[in-house]
Amino acid sequence: MHRSRIFPILAVLLLIQPLTALAETVSVPLKLDYRILRQVLISELFTGPGQTASLVEDPSGCNQIVLSDPKLGHHAGDLDLDGRLSARLGVGGVGSCSIMMEWQGRVKLLGRPVLVSTPGPKLRFEMDDVQLYDEEGDSLGTGLLLGYVRRGLEVFLSGYQVDFVPSLNELRRVLPSFLPRQSAVQLNRMLDSLEFRNLRIEDDGVHLELGLQIEPALLPPRKREPVLTENELRSWQDSWHSMDAFLTLMVKQGAASTELQPLRDALFDILLDARYRLKEVLSETHPGEEDPLQRWFFDSWQQVAEVSRQIGEASPGKEPLTLVTLLTAADALEAINRLGPAVGLELSVDGLRRLARLLSDVTGDPLQYREEVDPELRRLFQFEVLPDDEPAPSPQSNWWLIRPARAEPASPRLNRWAPKADELDEYLPLVRTLLLDTAEHEARPAALDADVAQLYRFLVLATAWQESCWRQFVVERGKLAPLRSASGDIGIMQVNERVWRGFYDIDKLRWDITYNARAGGEILRKYLTSHALKRGEHKRAGGIDNLARAAYSAYNGGPGQVARYRSTSAPRREKEIDQAFWDKYRRVKQGHELQVAQCLSSTDPASSYTPARSEPEQPKPAATPTPSPVHSGGSHDNRWVRAQNKDQFTLQLAVFSSREAALAFVAEQRLKGDTAIYVLRDGNFGVAYGRFADRA
Repeated sequence: MHRSRIFPILAVLLLIQPLTALAETVSVPLKLDYRILRQVLISELFTGPGQTASLVEDPSGCNQIVLSDPKLGHHAGDLDLDGRLSARLGVGGVGSCSIMMEWQGRVKLLGRPVLVSTPGPKLRFEMDDVQLYDEEGDSLGTGLLLGYVRRGLEVFLSGYQVDFVPSLNELRRVLPSFLPRQSAVQLNRMLDSLEFRNLRIEDDGVHLELGLQIEPALLPPRKREPVLTENELRSWQDSWHSMDAFLTLMVKQGAASTELQPLRDALFDILLDARYRLKEVLSETHPGEEDPLQRWFFDSWQQVAEVSRQIGEASPGKEPLTLVTLLTAADALEAINRLGPAVGLELSVDGLRRLARLLSDVTGDPLQYREEVDPELRRLFQFEVLPDDEPAPSPQSNWWLIRPARAEPASPRLNRWAPKADELDEYLPLVRTLLLDTAEHEARPAALDADVAQLYRFLVLATAWQESCWRQFVVERGKLAPLRSASGDIGIMQVNERVWRGFYDIDKLRWDITYNARAGGEILRKYLTSHALKRGEHKRAGGIDNLARAAYSAYNGGPGQVARYRSTSAPRREKEIDQAFWDKYRRVKQGHELQVAQCLSSTDPASSYTPARSEPEQPKPAATPTPSPVHSGGSHDNRWVRAQNKDQFTLQLAVFSSREAALAFVAEQRLKGDTAIYVLRDGNFGVAYGRFADRA
C-alpha cells in the first residue's frame, strides 16, 4: 500500500524534472550610457537654479558649497563625476557672518556603481575618493574645505540611484502577454527568476544583464501557414497592423523628441525600409523557417531602438529610463524568441499595446491602424504641406464634373480612362503632359540644378513607364478600377498603400491620377535629393545618370536599396527590375518616351508607334529649313503646323486649357523662332516651336 502511493508521486516527479532541466537561462544585455546616468543625476539631485546642487545646508547662509555643471565618465574601472564647485565658509549667524574663505574650482569624485537587491533592484553610487582643483588646475590635497566637501558629497550621493523596480514591474506585466502557451506555474517561475546581475563599467557606459529562466511551453506549437493568400492576409492583418502601428508610433515619438534632422532622417529610412520589407514578408513563402513576420518585427524594432537610444541620451528628465524599459523588453522578447518554437512566443496585440503605452500617453488605442493622412508624420519628415483637397473622384461620381484635387490634369478624361489600343495616339501625349507638369511642380521647391532638373523629368517619365505603362485605370469585369498589384501598389506611379500609409490619401491614390502622379513624383524627388545626391552616386562611374538609377532602386526597394543598381550581389530579380528601368530611362532620354505604347498595345510595336497629329494630314509644300522671324505672340496656328515639311520636326512644348494661358507662356519664355498655338482634339491648346532638320 505504501509503495503503491509512492510510485505515482515518483512518476509525477519524473515528468516535472525534465521540464525544470530543460529551462533555459535568458540573459538580456542592458547598457546605461553615461549621458543617461547624468540625466538621472541632474533630474534627482541638481534641482537648484541653473541645474545646481547645494552640498551644505546652512540656514544662516554663512556657509555655502554649490556644485554645478556635472560631467560623468569613467576612469580605471571607477565612475568619474566631475563638476564646478563654489564655496564660502564663515562663522557666525544670520546678520553676523564673518567670511573665513571663498573658493572656486573643480571637484573630481571617483566611485563605483553598486547593485542593491533589497528592497528592490537599484543602482547606487559609492564614493571612493574626492579631489579639489583650483582655477589654475592645482590640487587642494588637505584642509577644512576638503573635509566639508567630502562630508557633503557622502550625504549628497546617498540620494542618487537608478531605480529598476518600475522597469521590472512593467516587464512582469508585459512578458506574460507574449507567452500564451505557458502555464500559470511556468509564468510565475519565470517572473520570480527576473534579476539584474553582472554589473561592469566599460568605455561606453555601465553594463549589466537582465536574467530570467524560461521553460518549454506545455502546449504544442501552432502550425504555420506555408503560403499567404489574400483571404489569409485579411484574417492575419490584426497582427501585422499592430506591429506596423507600434513601429510607426516609436518612429514618430522619436522624431518628435529631437530637432536633429540626421536622426529624424535615420528614423524615416528605418520606417520606410521596414514597410518595404513587410510588403515582401506578407507575400513570401518561408518553409521550415521561423515566423518571418516576427523576424521582421524584431529586426525593425532593433533598428529603431538604436536610433532611439541616441535620442534618449539627449532627452531631458527621466524619459531615458522609460526608453530603457521599452528596449529591455524588446531585447528580452528577442532572446526568448531565439530559443525556438518550443517556448511558444507570440507577438500578441495586447502585449504590443501595453508596450506602446509605455512609450505614449495618447488617449485611445495607441496601435490603431489609421489609413488617413497624418500631417504630423509628413511634417516630421519634411514632406510638402498638403492643401485642403477636394474629395477624390470615385467610380460612382460624375467624372466629367470633378476636377482633380491638387492640379488640373491635361484632360478631364484621364480620370476616367482605361485606354484602348486605338486611343493611344490621344491618350499618351496627355499623360506625358501630366507627368512633365508633375516633374515641374515637384522640382520647384527643391531648387535643383538645371542638369539634375532635366534628369528628374526623365526619371518621372521612365518610372511611370516602368511601374504602370502610364496607366491609372484598368477595366475589370466591365467596370473601371485602379491599376493595383497584389502587394498593394496603386495607380500610375504604383505608390504602395502599406508603405506610404499616413503620408498620402489612399482613396485619392486610387481614383485621382494627378494626385497619384504627384505622390510618386514627391517620393522620387525625396529619394533623388536626400539619398542619391547626398550619397554622391553621380560621382561614381556612370556619371549623373546614376542619380536616376539610384533613385529608382530606392523607389522600388526602399531607402536601403539606393546602391542596388550597381550591386553585384543583388538578387537576380532585382537586377532585372533595375535593368528594365535603365532601358526605359535611356529611351526617354533619347526622346522616345512614347514608345511606352509597346506595353499598352500588342498590335502597335514600339518601333512603329508615333503620336497622331492634331488634325488630319494634308499635302505639305516644301518648307525652307531656316527659321522665319520671331512671332512672339504665337501667331501661327493649325494651318502653319500642317504646312510644315513632313521630313522636318516641330517641338510640342506644352499644353494649356486656354489660349490665354498658352499666349502667356509664349510671352514669358521669350521664344526665338517660330511658335504656334493650335487646337487639339480635346479642346486644349498646344504650343509648338521651331522647324528642325532632324530629331537631334
